[in-house]
Amino acid sequence: MAILQMASYTGLLLGIVISGILSKFYGSISVTAISGSLLVIISIITVKTKGFKELLTIDKKVSRKKRNSVSVSGMEQ
Repeated sequence: MAILQMASYTGLLLGIVISGILSKFYGSISVTAISGSLLVIISIITVKTKGFKELLTIDKKVSRKKRNSVSVSGMEQ
């Protein structure tokens, strides 16, 4: 999970830096419009990918015993 967060934050920081550089040349309004368009396109493409639906599924068939047990390093106690 930490690697996913690190990649997300890295993408955010790179986006801020790149948009700051591009806004010097193209203006802040047009760079904001381009960034918003890219965000919409990437969001739609991400939803259409093969493994995205598996990320949203929730296994509702968890027994009470398994749900209440504590797992440490993959071993149930």
